[in-house]
Amino acid sequence: MSDTQAAREKLVDDFLAVIADSEELLEALVASGSDKAEALRSDLDQKLQDARERLGKLQKDAVDGSRAIAQQTDKYVRANPWQSVAIGAGAGLVAGLVIGMLISRD
Repeated sequence: MSDTQAAREKLVDDFLAVIADSEELLEALVASGSDKAEALRSDLDQKLQDARERLGKLQKDAVDGSRAIAQQTDKYVRANPWQSVAIGAGAGLVAGLVIGMLISRD
């Protein structure tokens, strides 16, 4: 999972927690029963609905983007299997050299 995708998932989780907390606050306001609380509840309810819609779109965009990247990667690997193996081996070699250098420093 990429850093960007992990950050998006954390943002989504945090956003869901804020929505849940806001809904609890909304229920507490409604329980108070005043006209001002009712107006505030109505406004907050609309904002929560808008936030849910934006969150749903963000999740859909993230899934669609991940799916598109996976499909492009699959097409490339199928079209260029030996190049893909060479790239993977090269990346492994570089990672091994870096780890080796870090270990030998100590």
